[in-house]
Amino acid sequence: MGKDPQAVSSRCWFTPDFQFGIHHFRYFTDDFNCLPHTHGEHNFIFSLDHGFECIVNAREERMEPGDLLVINPGEVHKSRYDSNRVASEGFTLYVTTRVLENILRRMRIPFDGKRQSIKFHGKIHDPKVLQLVKELLDEWKDQREGYDILMQSWMVQILVYLIRNRFQPVILENKSNLPPQLPSWQMDWAIEYMNACGKSDFSLTELCSKIGISPPHFIHLFKNSAGRMIPHDYYNRLLIDRAQRLLQTGDCSIKQVAYQLGFKSDSHFCSLFRSFTGMTPKGYQLQKTQPAFATSALPPKNQSF
Repeated sequence: MGKDPQAVSSRCWFTPDFQFGIHHFRYFTDDFNCLPHTHGEHNFIFSLDHGFECIVNAREERMEPGDLLVINPGEVHKSRYDSNRVASEGFTLYVTTRVLENILRRMRIPFDGKRQSIKFHGKIHDPKVLQLVKELLDEWKDQREGYDILMQSWMVQILVYLIRNRFQPVILENKSNLPPQLPSWQMDWAIEYMNACGKSDFSLTELCSKIGISPPHFIHLFKNSAGRMIPHDYYNRLLIDRAQRLLQTGDCSIKQVAYQLGFKSDSHFCSLFRSFTGMTPKGYQLQKTQPAFATSALPPKNQSF
């Protein structure tokens, strides 16, 4: 069985300043391998098909089709996708505090984004919301006249439904002092780019050009979102994570792994691998693929019965 060719990553924005938008994705393991990070918006994440895992503040949540999880601003999280043969499909609603404040005001729920913060807790399963999201995606796919108006209306309806019936927002009297974050859509785009690049292909200048931000500003915001890790270190860590998965199969030689990851030489790959893991690639592969040495069933020498 070959790899499903229909990987997807598409975004649509309902405001010109990226305050309110959606992201439809179908990811394999190597399409979106990521490290823990944070962002400044609320992300409402829906699982549509072939579930995946979200790790939020060190808590693992298995997302099955129909599940919805909210990641709040500043929460450390990462996602994990199961397979390189079957894609995990999902849908993310990006919404800033400013947009939420406007919706809550219209719902007559008191909230002042200048001095308060808001959080949503828990994971839910709701077939009704799943059906609405699938209808929205069909509208997006067809793109008939006025589709963007309908999509925005549906997303507001989904948010109102969730706030009214499924999630009780927790409003805190202290405004979050989170440092400026890389917007989550830019972080996602950067991670997709890093996963698609071989070692010799990565260009910070090209990445910043594609997402419309200067390299110095990108690095500053990226470090705030990635636990002070600079983009090149983050990228190298992703490469080594992928190398470890390839080595664990035992199917690839060191030279083949280095070639697949885009290294120009085996020695460069081995040096980088050792700097991150403290082991050579060969030593790591032997440790992960050789069966543990069976201990003898014979009693120790000189043991009496």
